[in-house]
Amino acid sequence: MTYRPAPTDNDTTPVAIAVPICQRNRVQLIKARIGSIASLSGQMSLTTDQWSELTQEDFDSFRTSSSAIGYNPVAQAPTHCGAAGLGTYTYGLNDFRKGIRRNSSVYPVFKDNKHFSNWNRYVLSQARAHDVSDVFNSRFVSSTAKSILLFKAKEEFVYSVFNRCVQTDTGKSIIREHEHDYNAQAVYTKLVQQATTSTKAKFSRDKLVIELTTSQLDSTWRGTHEGFVLMWKEKMRLLEDMTSSQYHYADEVTEYAPKRRVACIQTELDPRYQR
Repeated sequence: MTYRPAPTDNDTTPVAIAVPICQRNRVQLIKARIGSIASLSGQMSLTTDQWSELTQEDFDSFRTSSSAIGYNPVAQAPTHCGAAGLGTYTYGLNDFRKGIRRNSSVYPVFKDNKHFSNWNRYVLSQARAHDVSDVFNSRFVSSTAKSILLFKAKEEFVYSVFNRCVQTDTGKSIIREHEHDYNAQAVYTKLVQQATTSTKAKFSRDKLVIELTTSQLDSTWRGTHEGFVLMWKEKMRLLEDMTSSQYHYADEVTEYAPKRRVACIQTELDPRYQR
């Protein structure tokens, strides 16, 4: 990477000068950030709005994140096109393979369906850091030949993650169904369905409903009032993770219900209200 200084009276044809390595690395990181945004949006390039939303703070956050750690600044960069060299950036298969270092061992093991919510939350956050979150989007569809190759590479990595981490009997069966096509997107969709709509999931939902409707802040509760409220809200979150959004309670209800229980108990214990 070189640049040519502006001509002067003493030097009308200046010689091209190599860009310092620190500046080259910075340019490569900027390219990586642009490619990352485009990939997460399921696009080959940024829209006008996305270009206008780029900020120094956003870039600083990216270059110090796990997504930028391990990015290879000397990897072959995709070419630019357009007037004045300011065209759009195409994030390709080489960038994905030579960029972020990915290791399936950082993903947690999944052994029991009752822990699916916690496992799923951690896996999704790690997938975003590894730039493979579109595999977990059942509606994502690649639109061009290059994006299809890129998405296939992402699926192969995610499939290796599932093959190592998913250890439930049903999960293993789902993974074996796709051992020839490595369709990790389909595997994840089926895992979610199994965890939320199966007969076993229905029993788990029924159990949560019973616990939510019968839990009491009495002598059997060993924690604090705040702990009771947090316990109730966590069970409600787990229940909503397993049900369609149309059956979710409003935020006001989930906030009010456990606190109302605490208030009633406090009233009963207040000597001013006792006869």
